[in-house]
Amino acid sequence: MDKRIAIVNVTRMEGLAQGLEQAGIQLRGLFPLQPDTFSPKGMDPRDLLFLDGFRARFSDLQDFLGGTMFKTIARMDEDEVPGREMTTRERLVLMEKRGLIDCEQWKDIREVRNNFTHE
Repeated sequence: MDKRIAIVNVTRMEGLAQGLEQAGIQLRGLFPLQPDTFSPKGMDPRDLLFLDGFRARFSDLQDFLGGTMFKTIARMDEDEVPGREMTTRERLVLMEKRGLIDCEQWKDIREVRNNFTHE
């Protein structure tokens, strides 16, 4: 894999992570959200915008990690090559073997992301 592509991907990942961190800082007084008491109806409109920004950044970062970064890592290490693509599940298992993620925790985070995005 071209190292320039990997550098671009790492730079993009860092930017997404920094954006998420900044959104989290704006919302630190609201976190952790409690499902049984959380209601957007009574929230300050500005906080709703920050919360929506946090949701979008969280989703973007998680999608980028799973869809691009893990593939980049697998290709850099030559575990995946063009013409012999790994499935998403295979990449997740590979990332877990490397100690980068916990597959069950990743699944839980993905579920939270989906719920946060669609509800």
